[in-house]
Amino acid sequence: MSGEPIFEEKASIAMDVLWSSRNRMSNLVGNVVNINTGDWVRRDSGVGAGIDSYYEYVAKAYILLGEEKYLSRWNTHYSAVMKYLGQVLNISIFLFQT
Repeated sequence: MSGEPIFEEKASIAMDVLWSSRNRMSNLVGNVVNINTGDWVRRDSGVGAGIDSYYEYVAKAYILLGEEKYLSRWNTHYSAVMKYLGQVLNISIFLFQT
């Protein structure tokens, strides 16, 4: 939008860090990450307020940039959401351990 490539570069790095920080067993990401340490502050996951933006940005990154890595990530997260969050759980959110 601005024409400055630095913004796309930084956003791509942030997306790569979040992807690499996902739980490898569930393929879900936490809800809040400490931007200074990269540690998850809240490990719960869902599709509600806040975290839904991450999933939206993954899809939009593919649409805007056309990079296959974003489509692959979207499909991986979508499958995980349908697998884990589509179940009736005894709590309203899915917790994961890293």
